[in-house]
Amino acid sequence: HNSTANITICKPVDAVLNKYDLVILADFSEGNWPSPLQASTWLNKQMEEELKLYSSRIKISSNLYQFYLLLYNKNVIITRSIKQMNNKELLESRYMLKLMYVAQGLVT
Repeated sequence: HNSTANITICKPVDAVLNKYDLVILADFSEGNWPSPLQASTWLNKQMEEELKLYSSRIKISSNLYQFYLLLYNKNVIITRSIKQMNNKELLESRYMLKLMYVAQGLVT
């Protein structure tokens, strides 16, 4: 909380309304970004369907919107781990693969 500090470590959701010189988005491995869907502690699946609540779509849309807002910073670095601590390989995030595909279409 030093007034001269120039590094902020926070969750992506906490950074979307700020403007930074550099943003590092880590953990773009499958199952980490966007974060896995959590079962509702208040409603079961049948209740969500009856109320027409599409929590999975809302969760995914919210994560993608946060990601979109973070891309407006001056510099954005996206990283991912290749292996877990137990040496098990991790897959790339499917959203990262889609982003790379769309970015290629914009360049050509």
